Amino acid sequence: MRERPCVFGIDIGTTSICAAAVDPESGHQLVALTHKNRAALQSDDPWRKEQDTGLILADVHGLIDGLTAEGYTPTAIGLAGQMHGIVYADGEGRPLSPLYTWQDGRGGLPLPGGSACERLGLPEGYGFAAHLYMAETGAVPPGAASLCTAADLAAMVLTGTSRPLMHVTNAASLGLFDVTAGKFLPEAEQLLLNSGMILPHVTERLEPVGEFCGVPVYCAIGDNQAAFRAAAGAGEVLLNFGTGSQVSLLSESPLSLPGLEVRPYLDGKFIQSGSALCGGRAYAALADCFAAFDRARGLEGTDVYETLGRLAEAASVGDAPQVDTAFAGTREDPERRGSICGISENNLTPGHLALGILRGMVEELYLMYEISGADAASLVLSGNAARKNPLLGSLAAQRFRLPARLCPVREEAAVGAALAVREEIGK
Repeated sequence: MRERPCVFGIDIGTTSICAAAVDPESGHQLVALTHKNRAALQSDDPWRKEQDTGLILADVHGLIDGLTAEGYTPTAIGLAGQMHGIVYADGEGRPLSPLYTWQDGRGGLPLPGGSACERLGLPEGYGFAAHLYMAETGAVPPGAASLCTAADLAAMVLTGTSRPLMHVTNAASLGLFDVTAGKFLPEAEQLLLNSGMILPHVTERLEPVGEFCGVPVYCAIGDNQAAFRAAAGAGEVLLNFGTGSQVSLLSESPLSLPGLEVRPYLDGKFIQSGSALCGGRAYAALADCFAAFDRARGLEGTDVYETLGRLAEAASVGDAPQVDTAFAGTREDPERRGSICGISENNLTPGHLALGILRGMVEELYLMYEISGADAASLVLSGNAARKNPLLGSLAAQRFRLPARLCPVREEAAVGAALAVREEIGK
């Protein structure tokens, strides 16, 4: 088999872990591989959302092996991944804990003097809120020397380095970070010092962390920023529908627009971003509901998503229920729940419910965009939920009153990680 040099990109997502190979000359995507993220740990505590770091790292190695087995030879490796969550590592860069993901709710649990989120002014799921809770309940693993995101951990383990090197896109996602200065606040350093730990190194440049089998591995970037790099550009609004969903647009300024969060991007730029916690999870919840009904009737094996998509398309000319898709709350109000209203005898059907949820997913992001006062020329849709539901693009174009297109590449965050590294090498 003839070997083909290329840049690898790997994305550690919440529900899938993906790899892509990009041509180093043209930047064109050559191939993508996807593994279901099998690392979720089961718990009776509804607030506990953890993933097995060993399984995550095994899948990262497996995807690299899978690309090389197909004849692709890496000249460099870029990484991206789910943000906000943390994993603890020892002084040699080895994981000591599960990944406490961005969906984890321990930061909102009661503590003396108020929850970690209340005391730090951070949403649930942000890494330093989780750490404060862990520190005050004696749950920080013995021997912990540092903390970082899952993708930062993968970079450390692949290269055998001992201290995380965090790009600003990931560092900012933990909270207690000065986006303008590109560094953690003093409170973040003190929180870790109180636990006998040190802050990760932080860089605004996309730097090599080390080498894996002689191949340079670059520091990881946030999945939101990586997906934007692959999918959109100036003047475009990116609507990403994955497990959660985001509305994002490029900005030259670190000043956030109303209702949006400003995040570091690449090359000294920023992204204005608004996030919904449910996104594709809302549609998945409806699919799970009907799948459970099918199982109860002994009708397993049907493609629920395909059926729902077809029924939603047929219902799109009618009057659907109004659905608030905040089924898992919001970052500002974790206790909030969604609702379904405007139900009639005629629209209480699977198709109308599916249509209502798709519209609700769009509406959540549209309201963030509208409040921001941003002015864009077009929409780009990305993520598996958008790719599997063509109706979502039509609904978004109608609501935003902008032309919409689907991102032409698959596994956008993995491709974006590879493209960012390719461009850094070319500077």
